[in-house]
Amino acid sequence: MERRRYFRADGAHSFYPKAIPILTFAIVVMLLLRAPNFAVRGAVVTLALLIVAGLVNFRLKLSLHALFAFYSTMILFRASLVAGILGLALALLVFWSRLYLQRHDLKEVLAGAAVGLVGGIVAA
Repeated sequence: MERRRYFRADGAHSFYPKAIPILTFAIVVMLLLRAPNFAVRGAVVTLALLIVAGLVNFRLKLSLHALFAFYSTMILFRASLVAGILGLALALLVFWSRLYLQRHDLKEVLAGAAVGLVGGIVAA
């Protein structure tokens, strides 16, 4: 099986400068519309995670896939033990896939997972 080469875009120059202002605007709208506190808190934590990931990205291309998989897992554990266990199984598959597909090395996936776990604990 032929392994394709993928372009590794520098997220600091493309994704983060777009995502951070959009999410900031969304948070302002949520506040103006008096969205539920849990939704605003989740959006604020997500914004903080994007800012941290964007800053870390200048030194290490952490895995956003792993970050958001583990972030979501922690929130799912808050909702239900079964949902959390299923989420963890899927997050571990995401972790493995990033390594298997050689999109990230172990340090990058571990960093993404760690940041996501912390963010998920804060958000939940």
